[in-house]
Amino acid sequence: MPYCSRCGVEVDNDVEKCPLCSTPIQVLSPENLKTGKYPDKPAPHPAPPKRNKKEQRRMAAIIITFGLLIPASIAIAADVVINKHITWGTYTISTLIYIWVIILLPLLYYKTPVLTLMAYYLSTLLFLYSIEVFSGGEYWFRQLALPIITVTALLIALNFYIDNRSAIKGINIFAYAVFSVGLECVGIEMAVSLFLENTVRVWWSIMVLSATIPTGGLLLYLHHKTKKPLKTEKFFHI
Repeated sequence: MPYCSRCGVEVDNDVEKCPLCSTPIQVLSPENLKTGKYPDKPAPHPAPPKRNKKEQRRMAAIIITFGLLIPASIAIAADVVINKHITWGTYTISTLIYIWVIILLPLLYYKTPVLTLMAYYLSTLLFLYSIEVFSGGEYWFRQLALPIITVTALLIALNFYIDNRSAIKGINIFAYAVFSVGLECVGIEMAVSLFLENTVRVWWSIMVLSATIPTGGLLLYLHHKTKKPLKTEKFFHI
């Protein structure tokens, strides 16, 4: 009996298309018509065309966008039904927009990390500022969030720059990250003390910095003294 070349299901002799997948049934060659035999194996079905990476990222962006629009619409509708106007829904919308930006930026602009970092910085500031506005304006954004986010962005940008400028990359990149953690803690404590006590004070962050400096220095020493660059995975047995 004839069969479908795509799914292999057997069909009647007078069937022209497969009832399951609508694939045209292959026609017998003149030799097979005389013997009444069909090929032993179905003819290979052509593989579907593959999407390139750009199309895949674009499709993923569309799926993510619609995936976030659904909870946003539900939140707004529920807020309006319960409170007769938009109240807590603004927090949900601003959070979903921020998540949308965070996910889509590296997906669409993966070749421009500098632009992505700047967009991360600005979108984070805008998100935190919107939270302050929606919560009634406590004025913590300018004195607390802005300096902390700025210090974090500068340290990340500095690490990216060092990573790109390093001829040999190994545990030295991890060492620079350790230094950045110590400096980040100092910046956080200074911003918090200025916000709460109206004065700049450092205490616990100095202890963190005093631990990160020798740790990072040891990693740099091991990196420059070894004949071959130590990879982070091998050094920490990951």
